[in-house]
Amino acid sequence: MQVILVRSLFIDRMDNRSTEDLYPSLCQDLKAQIANLLGLQDSPGMPDGWPNASCSNAVGSAAVASSEWRDVPNSGRDAGKLLRIGFTRHCQGYDWIVQLWLGQVRDDEVVLAEECSISSFQPKLPFETIPNLLPFIPRYACKDEDGMLASGVYRINADRAEAFVHFVTSPERRLPIILVSPTPDSSRYLLSAARAVAGMVQGMAHVVKLQDREASQQLLSILQKHDCYGGAVRIFWPGFKDTDDPDLHPVWRPRQFRPGTGESDVRDEVLAKIRERSPQVFERNSDIQLLEQRQAEAENRKQLAELEGQLREQIKIRPLEQTGSDLEDWFRNYEEIDKENDGLRRGNQELQHEVQRLRWELNRVWQGKGQLEPDQDQTTARIIFLSAKACRQYASFDVTTQAGHFSSGSAPAHHYI
Repeated sequence: MQVILVRSLFIDRMDNRSTEDLYPSLCQDLKAQIANLLGLQDSPGMPDGWPNASCSNAVGSAAVASSEWRDVPNSGRDAGKLLRIGFTRHCQGYDWIVQLWLGQVRDDEVVLAEECSISSFQPKLPFETIPNLLPFIPRYACKDEDGMLASGVYRINADRAEAFVHFVTSPERRLPIILVSPTPDSSRYLLSAARAVAGMVQGMAHVVKLQDREASQQLLSILQKHDCYGGAVRIFWPGFKDTDDPDLHPVWRPRQFRPGTGESDVRDEVLAKIRERSPQVFERNSDIQLLEQRQAEAENRKQLAELEGQLREQIKIRPLEQTGSDLEDWFRNYEEIDKENDGLRRGNQELQHEVQRLRWELNRVWQGKGQLEPDQDQTTARIIFLSAKACRQYASFDVTTQAGHFSSGSAPAHHYI
């Protein structure tokens, strides 16, 4: 099996005030989607025993196994919860494994991590073929590893270009950036469905639009070796430096947007690059690791308590004064060390959370007010209905001649009649 997709999403109560309790809400959504994927949505109890359950569809081509751990409430920390889901599916010669972790470390935040693996890997595998366990996630406001709105499209004007470069070159940035530039007359984007792309790569990459030609020129003046203008699309990988070889950060030029299928071809290539690199870009989610560690420690304490009970029973049968005294000392020392470790762990967790918060604040500095794209893709092009012959003639002009036909400088959106 080859891991082809990894991502993490952070869902905060402050960003989702209409949802009273995030963790059970997400659990219920996951349960409904699994029932849908297995064709069992008409079974109200499906999966039986949820969230500790396993089941498959009628023909056995898809199956799921899930388990949940809940920490014992403690006055010194929030009660942790961790739901693990393993989904497998065999389809058209491929074997898929999707692993999900839904964790609650703090009462006000839920973390969702996903890892997808496949056998018989094909580089050109369409993004849409990956089993989707999270179609409901757009209903929630999610942040990504850099603290940005995971499904947002960011717009950068000339005044914000320098701040944006600070973000591009920041060693703290963890996710790739898909940068989309407008055509020379600033009327449209050759990769027009930026919001759809952002939805596909949420939690794996940022999608950023340069607002106009002036923004493209300002960025070019700063990053001269790594141009992105005139309709081009470029990916900036994490760890980017302006001294990097430009070929390290892939770019698609306007000539690659061929008539008819050009945009979908470029979109698929961009998505394939992001998917290909996501396992290399991501580290394991630290919140999920912490919950797994807490679960392992809770299980160790449970086993120790059982062992203590068995030893005490043995001492009752064969009383040995020295052995009993040593045993009491040993268990007392263990409890003291365990409490000390727990306090250190809580302190470390709080420090990690504070570092994350500060890193997110630093990343957001470049955005500026109002830099998020509206919910729907928009174009500044005027809609003009032309005959097929007129469209062909217009398309044969160079950009300057095209722009000269319209006082606003905007080329029209072509609609055949």
